[in-house]
Amino acid sequence: MKYLFLTALVFVVSVFFYGCSDENQNLSDLSESKNQSLTIGDIAYDKNNSNGYRIYLKENENLIPFFVLTSDYDGYCLILREFLLDEYVVYNTPREYASYYADSNIDVFLNQTYYSQLSQDIQQLIVPCKIEITTKNAIDTHDNETEIIERNVFLLSANEVNSSLSRAAIKEGKPLLFFDKTSKRIATFDNLESSSWLLRTPALRDGNTIIGVADDGSIGMGGISTITGSGVGAVRPGFCIPSNVPITLENTDTGEKRFLLNKKL
Repeated sequence: MKYLFLTALVFVVSVFFYGCSDENQNLSDLSESKNQSLTIGDIAYDKNNSNGYRIYLKENENLIPFFVLTSDYDGYCLILREFLLDEYVVYNTPREYASYYADSNIDVFLNQTYYSQLSQDIQQLIVPCKIEITTKNAIDTHDNETEIIERNVFLLSANEVNSSLSRAAIKEGKPLLFFDKTSKRIATFDNLESSSWLLRTPALRDGNTIIGVADDGSIGMGGISTITGSGVGAVRPGFCIPSNVPITLENTDTGEKRFLLNKKL
């Protein structure tokens, strides 16, 4: 039994390194095919989904991986943090229309506290993006009514992650190709522990319930002040930057290849 375990372990490690080698080769091929003159739009998932849709950006002086989900979100590249933020954040405090996204606790947190954690270079690149949200009236009447607000940093909507809860929530925004499978919605902290995470979409119930992604990638509803257990509470920030921002492919000390913003910015 001991030898069987060791054989299996060797096989898993071999597959892991083979996969990493393939990914690095794909990134190199992409960079060479563009003669090193790459922009962030070139690695967006809707343009290139062969391992090249991740970029590392500075947050609290640390390089953090972000997915480049699409090259055309309100005309810009939509960037989504790969890992969930370490701290849970309450969506809002219970009150009338507490599930309304604009100026909620999470909206303020993202555009003040979290925004300030991004490097100055990133802040200068971020463009206020138009996002679609459910109106207060719709929360009250269940009418299919939305409005547009502009935000620097925001949560994705239920419709954008391909939610099937059509009767429980109004469709805000368009489905993103990246979330074509339930498994693509599974998110983890940087220690690889999975967790549920917040969306900006209210559930059409009592004004204090929102839609979120469970730790298995399924879509469900939770209380606005619930941050653990079956509730929805971990945070995955998104923001937009112009698709023509130049990037470079660099090697790390471990031999890994990864995309970074061009140092000449």
